Amino acid sequence: MATVGDQLTAPEAGWKRYNDTDTNICYIGSWGRMTSLNNFWNGDDHVVDAPNGKSIKLRFMGSKIRLIDQRHTNRCSSLQAIIDGTAYDFSENGKPQCQTIVFEKLGLDNTIHMVEFTSKVQSSGDFCIDAIDIDDTGELLPILDDPSNLIAIAGDSQVALSWTAVTGATGYNVKRSTTAGGPYTTVGANVSTNSYLDTTVTNGTTYYYVVTAVSADSESCNSNEASATPEGENLLRITMNDSSEREYEVNTTEFNSFLAWFNRAIGTGTSYYSFDKTVGKQSSTEYLVFDKIISFKTTTIDGQVVLKIIMSDSSEREYKVSSTNDFVNWHNRTVAPCSTGTTHYEFTDGVDGSTEYLSFDKIISFEVMPLTR
Repeated sequence: MATVGDQLTAPEAGWKRYNDTDTNICYIGSWGRMTSLNNFWNGDDHVVDAPNGKSIKLRFMGSKIRLIDQRHTNRCSSLQAIIDGTAYDFSENGKPQCQTIVFEKLGLDNTIHMVEFTSKVQSSGDFCIDAIDIDDTGELLPILDDPSNLIAIAGDSQVALSWTAVTGATGYNVKRSTTAGGPYTTVGANVSTNSYLDTTVTNGTTYYYVVTAVSADSESCNSNEASATPEGENLLRITMNDSSEREYEVNTTEFNSFLAWFNRAIGTGTSYYSFDKTVGKQSSTEYLVFDKIISFKTTTIDGQVVLKIIMSDSSEREYKVSSTNDFVNWHNRTVAPCSTGTTHYEFTDGVDGSTEYLSFDKIISFEVMPLTR
């Protein structure tokens, strides 16, 4: 009887062979397929050259299994077969030889088994599969359908996930990575519904998610990947030219959108910006007209110079500055009115610790003085 390391160009008596293209073999990650190959079973092979996080899943009825592949010096030597949760180490690295038994497990109970072939962390070398041999009385079985339509919605220190339910699934595993394409770590195991709220995230970090469906004896391939970047809320305070103020809780994305609208080229863009507001159970949308905005600030001292600016509504603004040159040059540009340059000037060090943006045509005068304590 053949054993690991032997060449086996056809299944032995008591075995049967499935090609690497069988629809019941699930490939996790970005695998390539090589065709028209000499000395390979059916002339083809599946291969991945960066095996970390890539794997093969299958489900079969039987009591024994073999993985057939070309052994080679460029193959990975740190691989594992995980059968019903028990891991067995193996290698595809060695003297070149096609259709080689690189892994086998005999003496299993004659029942349904879940198998995953994968690489260890930080493995290198090609990882390939040419064929699978199992009992001649056994069979490869379908794996659960993959979850579909995975959606990730970012919030403040959380990401809400939802997906289409899978028939026959008893639960779902939610997996996450900070790198597109994985490798992924399970953050929610055997989730009972087709939604999940991940609260173990950090604002400003982009997370990539996949979901698998599970049952008593099966786990599907990964769903589509969905990503989201959770963001904290900031208070945006806007001063209108009648001296009234507007305040909005906005995340970084919405603030940047507002800033881009306010700082657009002269004569372009819409004349208003809208904010969605919710007070109690009442939701509304507020529209601010561009030329009615005097300034706005975001909130997140010495031997310092203070720049005092008087606005068109007689209100005053004070800022700590190391030099007034940038502001003076911005204010002293061509006017007709405000025909060049941006529509606002940004101060990042308000005396009250804020960042404030001033509209050009609302400034009456400004003065500079030393800051005394």
